[in-house]
Amino acid sequence: MQSFEELISIVKKLRGENGCAWDKVQTFDSLIPCFLEESYEVVDGISKRDYKNIKEELGDVLLHIVFFSELANDENKFNIDEVIKNINDDIKFSDIKVLKGNLQELPFPKLTKSQDELLSNLVTSIQSSSYSEKQQKKLDETVYSLFKITPTEQQQIKSRIQ
Repeated sequence: MQSFEELISIVKKLRGENGCAWDKVQTFDSLIPCFLEESYEVVDGISKRDYKNIKEELGDVLLHIVFFSELANDENKFNIDEVIKNINDDIKFSDIKVLKGNLQELPFPKLTKSQDELLSNLVTSIQSSSYSEKQQKKLDETVYSLFKITPTEQQQIKSRIQ
């Protein structure tokens, strides 16, 4: 875990007073395209079983998780320890039989959000996914236009990818 603590320290330093200008101006919103790109690169590495690439891209995703957590910490919303505690609690709850063996030993978490809030988060996630698809389509159109790729050639390219 020393490496993880070092990563946190590096991110704090990059965002600190004498840190990197680019890192200091990033926001949750400005990092979305980068985070999505890194996530897609993990998926690509997995689909190719390119373990060296998967390791590298998972590191990039982890960097984003730490970075987002630092942004939230700066706004007094949450920190990386709370992110980790949250996932630990979720895993313990979802895999009760394996981890605890007895339901009586595990306190059930109390819901803090109404069903409406949970549904609105789901809709937001779906909208984000739709947004990503739209942005990918725009990018595809730009590339096709730039290289003067005909609609027939576009279909051939898409069929090869799928």
